[in-house]
Amino acid sequence: MITSNISSLPEAGGLDSCLVDPTQPEQIAEGIQKILSDASFRKIMVGKGFDYAQQFKGELLTEQLMDLYETLM
Repeated sequence: MITSNISSLPEAGGLDSCLVDPTQPEQIAEGIQKILSDASFRKIMVGKGFDYAQQFKGELLTEQLMDLYETLM
């Protein structure tokens, strides 16, 4: 994933995202070109993206929320 290196986007995209300065078109273009031209890099990025997305599964988030509620009670 290519995402901005500011705000909460690095966290949302994960540490393995291709982070770029959104005010620098050259960086955005370089990120796009890297992903399009480098199949092994793209494959690694896809795998890491799927791995990162696993932490946002409903079951895991529910479990974490229930743990928080129990701690607060």
